[in-house]
This record gives sequence, C-alpha cells and structure tokens, in this order.
Amino acid sequence: MSDDAVERMTAWLAAGGARLGLGIQRVNERERGACALRAIAVDEVVMEIPSRYLITEELALGSEVGRRITASGASLNTPHSVIAAYLLQERRDPGSPFQPYFDALPREYPHMPVYFNERERFFLKGSFVLGVIDHRWRSYMADYQSLLAHLPGFDAFTDHDFVWARLTIASRIFGMMVNGRRTRALVPLADMLNHRFPQETGWHYDERAAAFVLTALQGFAAGDPIHTAYGRRSNTHLLLNYGFVLEENEHDECLLKLSVPDGDPFLDVKAAALAPAGASRSFQVAAGYQREGVRKMFSFLRFALADPDELAQLTTPDGFDVGGIAPISARNEAAALRAIAAAAKAALAGFDTTAEQDAAILRKLPLTPNMKSGVVLRRGEKRVLRHYLELAASAAPLLHLSRAELARLLESRPDIATRPDLQPYFEGVVIPLAERRASGPESAGECATGAPRPPSSGA
Repeated sequence: MSDDAVERMTAWLAAGGARLGLGIQRVNERERGACALRAIAVDEVVMEIPSRYLITEELALGSEVGRRITASGASLNTPHSVIAAYLLQERRDPGSPFQPYFDALPREYPHMPVYFNERERFFLKGSFVLGVIDHRWRSYMADYQSLLAHLPGFDAFTDHDFVWARLTIASRIFGMMVNGRRTRALVPLADMLNHRFPQETGWHYDERAAAFVLTALQGFAAGDPIHTAYGRRSNTHLLLNYGFVLEENEHDECLLKLSVPDGDPFLDVKAAALAPAGASRSFQVAAGYQREGVRKMFSFLRFALADPDELAQLTTPDGFDVGGIAPISARNEAAALRAIAAAAKAALAGFDTTAEQDAAILRKLPLTPNMKSGVVLRRGEKRVLRHYLELAASAAPLLHLSRAELARLLESRPDIATRPDLQPYFEGVVIPLAERRASGPESAGECATGAPRPPSSGA
C-alpha cells in the first residue's frame, strides 16, 4: 500500500463522519503505525468509525455472493471464507463504497508463514508449527476448491487471490458485540494499529453511536505512538495470524502428544470413555498449571493412567467422569508427570538446536525477518518443553510427602512454593494431595465408597 492510499482512506473516513484522533506514520521500511494527532486523556475516544464502514460477517452473508454461497451448499471450514469471497467480489467492483479501504490494504503478505519459502521454513524445523502451517494451507485450498465447485464464476479469482483475502481477514478482523450478537468485522484504519501489551487502548461497538469505538486506557501526548493489544497470544498465534513474534512471550506454547499406554489392561474401556476425542491426544499448551488448557491435559492423563482403584473413583451411574478430573493420588500424579516429561523429551529431540544455541544464532547471524521469527518461535517452544521437564523433576519427589514433611521442607526451602514455574502446581496439586493423605487413605480400594470396580477390558 502507498502512503497516498492511506491518506485517501483517512479522508474517506473523515468525510463520512468518523472521529479520528490518530494518524498513520511509517515505523520503518516494512511497517506503519498509529500516532496521536493531539493530546488524548484516559477514557477519551481515540477513534470512532461509523457502522457503514465496517465489513461484518452479517454484511458478507447477506450480500449477493453470501446468499449464493449459502444456497449453493458449499462446505466451508469457517465463515471467514464467506467474508473472503465478499471481499474479493467487492474489490473487483469499481463502484464499491469500500474501494478507498481496499486500495489501502497490503497487496502481499510475504511475512505470513504460509508463504515462507524452504529456506525460511528451515528455521522452524522441529516445531509443531510447521504442521499447523500446512494444515492451514490445506484448509484454504479446500474452501477455495469448494467455492469453485459450487459457485459459478468464482474462477475469476485465483487461489492466490483467495489466500490474500483469507490472510487479510486473519490479520485484521475484530471480534465485537453488535446489537447483542457476537460478530467479526474488518474496521478500516483501526486495523493498522500495532500490537503492544499491556493494553493501551480498548475497543467496543457503541450501540448508541452505531460505531466502532477505540478508547484510550492511558494518556497520550501529541505524536505519541498508539497501540492496541491483539490479546494474550502465543508466538504461534501471532506468527500464523499476524506474521510477527515477540522476543519474550510468556504465552509461548509447545505441543505434547499423550495417550493411554498401549499395554494398559483397560485400554478398550478408557478409549470408549474418551470417545469421540480418542485415547491419543495432542495438547497445545503454555507453561503454568493455572492455565485452562494445562488443567485439561492433566485431567486427560489422570484418567488415561488410572489404575483399577482410581478408575472406581471416577465411575458414575452413566459410565466414567472424564472431564475436569482433580488430582487422584500421588501414584497417578507421578505417572502423569512422567508421561508429560517423556512427551516433552520426545518433542525436544525433534530439534537440531537447543534454546541456548538459538539465542546465539539470534545474536550472531544475519537473519531476514522471517528467519528471525522462526528462530524466536522455536526457542520459545523449547523453553516451554523444558519447563515441563523441570516441573516433572521438581514436583515428582514432593508428591509422596506428608503434610508435616512438606511443612519441614518449606521451612528450609521456602523458594519451592514461590517459584513461578512450580507455585501453581504446588498449590493446586502437591498440597491438596498431602492434605488428603493426612485426613485418610487416598485410593478407592482403601475407601468404603461402594463404587463398583470398572469392568475388565475383556468383559
């Protein structure tokens, strides 16, 4: 996009009643960013974009091409593909009221990983993200082929056109509530704000103003850069959807592949209870037991690794309770930690470098932006994998301690309970298990629960 196109878009918005307290300037050769045109106070409106300038999901579905897609029976993976088709149709129409916006959109997205060449992909070697990138490309192509098959005339657009539209949506769409309904929308100019956390601005749809409103969460002086936050996102999400990563990101993720052990005598029973998701699962998780995805991973393992007495505790009149399972026993929890450590070790073995070597590469090698993104992302992934190795090594020896033994340990090692990587697990698992043992036996076989034992796998 040219600077002239951005100026024309800004003038187009202002002429239609948009309130603009920010402008767009170049950050560097590759990027633009927003800056305050005047002093802006906390809670003041930074920008207000009337609803007629928004390209919403409902607008796309209600358009001529949207209605044709709905009537055609085309099978699409996401409503984003309907918005993409609408975007392509409107962009081709010289009479479209959105032309000033289309002219200001990027023509290409070379920083998006679906367009990484082999040399750039090399710097992601070993990362699970390569599989996600390939899956996303296949999803794009499947939707494009479905539209070709069901929508006469859609062959006017190439697969490259369609991917451009999908990437435009992925990198620029906003989620909001409009008239009591959650929707997604492209918002001209607002989509040019860069990411920064903690959040400097917030957005919402104002029903009374019938407009998208961006509000200041802090004060800005004239000329100050203005950012918004794309959310608490991992580098995986940031790279896939926006084409950049953060050097340090506490939300980095890894992929852990876990399953009910092949030799488990209750494999068939557990697999049936875990259907349809299956007895083998992959968990994309960040570091920290406080996170919902991590708790789901531990819940799965507690059931997957349960022995007969532990399975009895999970038996209900309708079968098994396999959701939100709290710590069952020290034995079970130790088995879960061993499984996580084994999965983390296997994932780390897929990389050719360590996190420390990646740090050296970032310091010493002349990398292109895409190559650098790959190294930063894989380094973060390895750090999370190593977190789970360290969690298993640190926490496993504590699981069998009594409450009194834990108290004595904390007197000599108070850092154990306050280490950021261990504290949530210590408070959520280690202490509750110790307290349970202090109040009585922890296995179902030692408790008079009356719960039936699970049937054998051969029953």
